[in-house]
Amino acid sequence: MNQLFKPLQEHGCGVYGAYSSDTSKSETTKAWSRDTRERLQKVVKKYDSKHIINQSRYA
Repeated sequence: MNQLFKPLQEHGCGVYGAYSSDTSKSETTKAWSRDTRERLQKVVKKYDSKHIINQSRYA
């Protein structure tokens, strides 16, 4: 799928995380701003310290 979307990526670098199957850190930086990622990481650390929800983009 990433190859199919490559031509579109030339026009921008954002991504709507819920519709991307790429869970890499580089993709995550496109889905969330640094400040938002940091806030979400704090929430995960506080409420999911055992990392049960392990498919998130921000953990």
